[in-house]
Amino acid sequence: MTNSSQVNKLSTDIVPEKRINTESGIIYLYKLFNYKKHLSALGKQYVQRTVVAIILNDLLNDCYVLTHHESGGPVLEHKLYKEISISHSQGYFALYLAYEEAVGVDVEGKRIMHRDGFGYFLNENEIKQSWSESELV
Repeated sequence: MTNSSQVNKLSTDIVPEKRINTESGIIYLYKLFNYKKHLSALGKQYVQRTVVAIILNDLLNDCYVLTHHESGGPVLEHKLYKEISISHSQGYFALYLAYEEAVGVDVEGKRIMHRDGFGYFLNENEIKQSWSESELV
């Protein structure tokens, strides 16, 4: 059972980290401080859903509907954004709000990754590029 003080604390621990404008829409990256503490107090699924709702309410001024496809993917109803992709990992939350076409975003916690695993996240042309750390964040 959650109480309002736990939810208020959760809300105050959500901090915007980055905004990336693309031709398709906007990617927002947020960090939830005290992530593990919130998980133990409220449960993983509750924290994930509530954080996404708090972020969307802030970004879209409560003027949206978020439902899910039968497959489980999110469906956004909003006057400007027609598609949404949501990812979360280790206290980071990424939301990609797109104007028209379906999009995808993935956030991973910082870790050492071997070049052999890049094919999972990047296509052949992207693998050939040189990437700065800021571009990978």
